[in-house]
Amino acid sequence: MAAVSRSLPLEIVSLGGLGEFGMNLMVYRYGGDCLIVDAGMMFPGAEHLGVDVVVPNMEFLDEAGTIHAVLLTHGHEDHIGALPFLLARCDVPVYGSPYTLGLVRGRLVQHDLETAPRLLALPPSGTPLTFGPFTVTTVPVSHSIPQSAMLVIETPVGRIVHTADFKLDPYPL
Repeated sequence: MAAVSRSLPLEIVSLGGLGEFGMNLMVYRYGGDCLIVDAGMMFPGAEHLGVDVVVPNMEFLDEAGTIHAVLLTHGHEDHIGALPFLLARCDVPVYGSPYTLGLVRGRLVQHDLETAPRLLALPPSGTPLTFGPFTVTTVPVSHSIPQSAMLVIETPVGRIVHTADFKLDPYPL
């Protein structure tokens, strides 16, 4: 990793997904550099009469700094469903497994985005990707959907393990 000042704090900002089911969207920010993990939606409950989907409030992203990429941990709607809304406000590359990106393509067809999204396959497990001050590697995990991964994010101030969703499976496929 390139030499980066350690004088800045690492900010971990959840725009959704903590303490609730759905709307997973985490922003990791170091100085003016940001990395987004997941962009999910939530299906409305009875209290949301007439609402089709609930997505995180993304106003924070307008002033957050340089968003280098969106990394998707897996293809469930609570992790990819808000991606069209995010891409409508941010022209940023999206990384995911081939299976997850297939689901994303299907979701994006339903939306008329001004620019064609850049969908890129995550490299094999253990192969690092660098985004500004962040270096990310994936680790496969068992889940109820294929090609799920956790992310190991190296930052100038330490390592983050973003587990997302997983299950303990003694006999994975």
